[in-house]
Amino acid sequence: MKLEMEMICPNCGRSIEEIKSDKRLGCAFCYTVFSDYIEKMLKMSQGTFVHIGMAPKKSEKKERLKNAYFKAKKALKSAIKEEDYEKAHQISEDIKLIEEQLSAEG
Repeated sequence: MKLEMEMICPNCGRSIEEIKSDKRLGCAFCYTVFSDYIEKMLKMSQGTFVHIGMAPKKSEKKERLKNAYFKAKKALKSAIKEEDYEKAHQISEDIKLIEEQLSAEG
């Protein structure tokens, strides 16, 4: 746990303690540096690392597509790891369809 306390973003200089206290990242690079902490906090607060908060009505479909995309990417990694290549192929086809729908949504 002590190692976590000493984490600092090399780009902006924000520490993990600063981020814990005010719940704000200092720069885009912080997402990479503190990814484990961010994922842990999102899972604790929302039950998942995918954003489930409020969204404008017109973007609901896009958010559903994004969630489906991330779930499919995770399933693809799992299928490849399990060496189930037929399943991986089907999932990659699903991902292509989702990507097409996302690009149509703008």
